[in-house]
Amino acid sequence: MFEKKILIIVDYQTDFVTGSLKVPGAAALESGIAERVEKAYADGDKVVFLKDTHPKSYLQTREGRCLPVGHCIIGTEGHELYGKVKALENRHGSSTLDKLQFGCLDIPRLLRGEQIRPAEFVLAGLATEICVISNALILKAQFREVPVKIESALCAGLTPEGQEAALAVARACQVEIV
Repeated sequence: MFEKKILIIVDYQTDFVTGSLKVPGAAALESGIAERVEKAYADGDKVVFLKDTHPKSYLQTREGRCLPVGHCIIGTEGHELYGKVKALENRHGSSTLDKLQFGCLDIPRLLRGEQIRPAEFVLAGLATEICVISNALILKAQFREVPVKIESALCAGLTPEGQEAALAVARACQVEIV
């Protein structure tokens, strides 16, 4: 087993940056997220890109009935990573995981398959109060002795209040905000 730091970029996809479910402030994060990914590659860290992923029948799903805005549909441009971040996908042993819900349960399987023991997790991306917090708490539960951090300057929420509430919950659950 190899010990590595893990950088997780959550849902930095076209539909959330410029598309059907645009997150305010998401476009302004592009260069910062790209620089953070490049730093992780240079440091030899593992980079995992998470992609919100929905079928064409999304509006008939429970989530689609609660949030009736088609987004991140498989095979569409909106499903793809955005801008400079997309150009950094599939490099230096990075991995991309499609997730069908807010949180991704496949990270432990991925790391076991690659024989990686996480030294720490750092998350950045969209939307802080939905998918970033969901993934941070899942990782905290699955890897209770591994530090989990959120780079708040590289995250955007649907609202400033939602962003702050999510970060407050994260702090209460011993997720470090950096």
